[in-house]
Amino acid sequence: MRPGGKTLFVNSEKGPMRIPEGTYDVGDGYYDPAKRIICDYNGEEKREVTVQEEQWIVDKCTYEARKFENDTHLDGSQDKIVKEMIQLNQNPELLEMRKKGTNKKKDAAPKTEEKAE
Repeated sequence: MRPGGKTLFVNSEKGPMRIPEGTYDVGDGYYDPAKRIICDYNGEEKREVTVQEEQWIVDKCTYEARKFENDTHLDGSQDKIVKEMIQLNQNPELLEMRKKGTNKKKDAAPKTEEKAE
């Protein structure tokens, strides 16, 4: 038991351990969601996680957010859907075709009619 007054954020009295950006502190190491493994604080792999354990970690554990030098990654310029929307907004003809459910490539192909013999 610890004396009253000081609430610990983590189990260690030394405070939180340093973990890599984009990972969760799980008490005995950190969880890397990209690799789906738990590592020791020194970076050595400890174990893989189950689906239930992963959900608990994401819901309950502290996340060390990724830090970026600037916000250019938030502009959506590399996002496929954003690029398509920009193209549609800059081309009214394409937007109208999209609303009608037609496809320029498909509609541009010559239509061939089969003749009944």
